[in-house]
Amino acid sequence: MRKILQLQADICSALSNVTRLEIIFLLREGEKTVSELSLELGVSMSNLSQHLRILKEKGLVKFSKRGQHIYYSLAHSSVENICNSMRQIVKENLETILSLRPSNL
Repeated sequence: MRKILQLQADICSALSNVTRLEIIFLLREGEKTVSELSLELGVSMSNLSQHLRILKEKGLVKFSKRGQHIYYSLAHSSVENICNSMRQIVKENLETILSLRPSNL
């Protein structure tokens, strides 16, 4: 059981970065190349590649190579479901979350 929980924690860790969440949000629309993602996110291709590597290692995104282009997509529909669930928790608790911010202490 502990091994499963550690794997879950690893996935949560991969999702604890705003850029990686933005990547997942964009990939909900369908597969995209690194160039497309870089342009839409406004980050360098090397920075983006590091984030994509982490997401790929955790099984959250997959890629396919066609010609000279590499296309990334969500590995499972459950990835989108996880992010939607987290977003729902934030929406339901937004007032509490905002009241706990250090600027409000």
